[in-house]
Amino acid sequence: MQEAYDFKRFGWQGFIFKIPRNCRFIAESGSINSGFMRFDAGKLYFEIKWEPLTGKVETPLKIAENFVQKLKKKMKLKALKYKKGLLHVNGHNAVFIYFTTDLANKFIIWSCKE
Repeated sequence: MQEAYDFKRFGWQGFIFKIPRNCRFIAESGSINSGFMRFDAGKLYFEIKWEPLTGKVETPLKIAENFVQKLKKKMKLKALKYKKGLLHVNGHNAVFIYFTTDLANKFIIWSCKE
């Protein structure tokens, strides 16, 4: 059964978005140009990372595929079970990756020119 969340608005360095009400802002680094934020809400932990788009910008799908390959190499695995798909985030095309391991991990990747 999927757990329902009550959301609140959160703003930092020009970003405004909704997070679960019981979510704690636990770490941040960087500036408006590049950096990350981490949040914890018990069973839910997530990180938001941003960096400028420079030079040739790869598609979210290519970034996701490269991420999986690097993770397999780092973990010294021949195969890594995961699912991937497409979705929309605030009007942007995005890719999600869901790893089907002991610890379920989900990643959503998109690029925005704004």
